[in-house]
Amino acid sequence: MKLKFKITLICILAIFTAVIISDVIIVSYYAKKNNEEVMVSCKEQFFDTAKSYESEFNRLGREDYRDIFADTYFKKMQNEYVICINPETDKEIYNHTVFSAKEIERICDVESLQEGSDPYDVISYGVAKTQWKSREIIICGRSVGGINVYQVFDVTYVKEEIKNLLLSMVIVSFVVILIVIVLVWTLLKKAFLPLQKLSESAKKIAGGNYSERVSVSNKDEIGELGEQFNVMADAVEERIAKLLEEERKKNVFMGNLTHELRTPLTAIYGYAQTMRAVKLTKEEKEMALKYVEKESLRLSRLSDKMLQLMGLKEGGSIEKRQIKIKSIFKDSVNACSSYIQSKNIIIEMSVGDEYLIGDKDLMTEAIINLLSNAIRASAENGRVKLYVVDKEIVIEDEGAGMEKEEVDKISEPFYRIDKSRSRKEGGAGLGLSLVREILLKHNMEFKIDSKLGVGTRIIITYE
Repeated sequence: MKLKFKITLICILAIFTAVIISDVIIVSYYAKKNNEEVMVSCKEQFFDTAKSYESEFNRLGREDYRDIFADTYFKKMQNEYVICINPETDKEIYNHTVFSAKEIERICDVESLQEGSDPYDVISYGVAKTQWKSREIIICGRSVGGINVYQVFDVTYVKEEIKNLLLSMVIVSFVVILIVIVLVWTLLKKAFLPLQKLSESAKKIAGGNYSERVSVSNKDEIGELGEQFNVMADAVEERIAKLLEEERKKNVFMGNLTHELRTPLTAIYGYAQTMRAVKLTKEEKEMALKYVEKESLRLSRLSDKMLQLMGLKEGGSIEKRQIKIKSIFKDSVNACSSYIQSKNIIIEMSVGDEYLIGDKDLMTEAIINLLSNAIRASAENGRVKLYVVDKEIVIEDEGAGMEKEEVDKISEPFYRIDKSRSRKEGGAGLGLSLVREILLKHNMEFKIDSKLGVGTRIIITYE
């Protein structure tokens, strides 16, 4: 069952209940008021009849003629709804109705019924309401001059009026409910149109169309829902894009890793096969063993770099403390001393007593990687600068530099600008990836400013 149908049904039930309750209240009130008015009217008419008869009888002053006078009087008045009964003889003096004297006295016994007070005079009278052959009858009675006078009133019309009123209200209520159904359905259809569009957009996104969005024109809760849906869709699309990019990088990473492992393993396997199958001189064996050792060391360095990189990415915590940057620079230069001497690189170091908060071993590893890259990029007898200025560590070289496209890719794992030179010098393309992960652990940022043929400057910003 759709929500629109449910809301329409609830509205119809609520309106139907309200209409029924209103009809019952109105009809009950009208019936009660009408019955009271009819009762008062009957009493007033009977009062006038009895009072008029009593006045004429008192004017005559002959009680021995009361039966004859009563019969003559009411015949003269031509009131066929009046009944006169002599209570002493139970004789019907005047009666043109279908009721007998006994029935009248049983229904309206003026001596046993509760007396009421007339609004015009303090005169006791009896009133009874009964049904006769589906007719509503009111009988009023009182004793006047020793004679019981009754008057019958047919008030069936009141019941018919109430029935007609009820029928009219049912018809009106039915029409109102039909109009409300049409209005509610039309309004809900218009109100639910944004939700329908929202549902269709959700289905499209679920089907893979992550660029789908809903147009928001309303400023109500549904409009807010549409805005939040678009925000969610933006987040989903961004997340999917990141996952796809991570998947792409992972595939590239695994491909590069396989390639990097294959090269030294192929060399080691080739030299091992040569040493087994070919008779070599002592010098040739030494040369082969030297190549095996070199490729084995390269594999070892590659493994160490991979372990460091994966360890940092797994989110292990690090212990931070205050470190002098000068000590990091000195340890890094000492670690690269043999490489510096082999290329006769001049290291210019400018640092005071500045310090940073972090892990000394990791920060030293990061600077070593950056320094070794700067040395590798420099020509022989070149110059590399290490200095600190305004909370920034700068490693600057005068090497070949890079193009902008290369700068954007340089921090990807296994990426190398000059692949032949890097492999020859033992690089695996993991240095800057490791540096990036180390700096992320320290909430630091680094940027590369490089120009082709001019050199490269790497800037680390710390707090």
